[in-house]
Amino acid sequence: AYLNIGNAFRKLGKADEGLPYILKGVDYMRASQNYDGLAPALQALGLCYTKLGQYDKAIACYNECMELSAKFNNYSGILYIYEDIADAFKKSGQYKNALDYFIKFMILRDSLFNVEKSKQIFELERKYNSEKKDQEILNLSMLKKRQKLFIIILVLLTMLVASSAFFLIRRFRYKKIIAEQENKISKQKINELEKEKQLVAINAVLDGEENERRRLARDLHDGLGGLLTGVKLKLANMKGNYFLDEENRADFSNALTMLDSAATELRRVAHNLMPEALIRYGLKDALEDFCKNIETTDVKVIFQFYGTFSRIDQKIETASFRIIQELVNNALKHSGANQIIVQMVQDDNRLGLSVNDNGKGFDVDKVEKSNTVGLQSVKSRVASLNGMIDIFSKEGKGTEITIEFSVK
Repeated sequence: AYLNIGNAFRKLGKADEGLPYILKGVDYMRASQNYDGLAPALQALGLCYTKLGQYDKAIACYNECMELSAKFNNYSGILYIYEDIADAFKKSGQYKNALDYFIKFMILRDSLFNVEKSKQIFELERKYNSEKKDQEILNLSMLKKRQKLFIIILVLLTMLVASSAFFLIRRFRYKKIIAEQENKISKQKINELEKEKQLVAINAVLDGEENERRRLARDLHDGLGGLLTGVKLKLANMKGNYFLDEENRADFSNALTMLDSAATELRRVAHNLMPEALIRYGLKDALEDFCKNIETTDVKVIFQFYGTFSRIDQKIETASFRIIQELVNNALKHSGANQIIVQMVQDDNRLGLSVNDNGKGFDVDKVEKSNTVGLQSVKSRVASLNGMIDIFSKEGKGTEITIEFSVK
């Protein structure tokens, strides 16, 4: 077993790993005085040492092999030992010794070849004589064969009919399989077309939604925002131009404060509908502003960016921002986390996004089967841009959701 393991390592080019096993095999053969097995074990050890460049040790092993062969008059493997020791002498630079043993190898090989040739000639003669006897037997049995000829022809005809039936059935089955495959391919194509239609519909809905958000944000900011600002200025002028007692002055100030709060809330709503930072500066700044603004005293929202930032297709930027909005809001509502990390990774060909929280987590299979609106919305946006989404969550272990888009 040791020799087999060692030889396996040597043949795999790992002679250094095989050497300890071969040494154990040699020691075992010596200890058990198994000299028939010791010679091949020493030959294997010599081959291993040759592989490792330890040529003196290899030559010593081969010499011991030859001594054992002479001592016990066993020359069955001496031919290959001559060849191996010649190779070791050659690699160690002892070319004269290498030539001597190579000549011995050639002489012994040729002699063995001649013996083998003689055996082959004898075998051919034996076969020739055997064939002569077989021919005589064949002539004697010819009569019986003729009698059996009719039976053979009948069997052949039966086999021919059976073969024809077999091939006809096989051809029918083959056509059936081809038809099933074509039907399957047709169904796949139909499914792909339906998915494409769904993606077109989703894109149309998302585009309409974004256009409506822009319109609402613009109307709120420019229309209602401007109107509230005008009302505030007029009220502020009235405060300076009219005399008010202390109680009315306090109510007036409260009204101005409430008007300021309304304007601030209006700006916040308009910003959420269509962040100005997203339009002007891109996704990185928009996400950074979003994380700062949505952070509360109870939940820390951290934004991290890695890579090289550059502006990308507006559809991808907008969809990415909406996805992060949805995921962070879901985490704030349902996870019970006190920390949410938003990561953005960008290079020339790829945009990666992730939202990671340390909340209570959930059963992914159960949530996906329930088809929650938030998660389905995120998946629809990702699918509309041929992106990939992975959800990792475990109850009590938090949640990590990663999204990747190609931005070539």
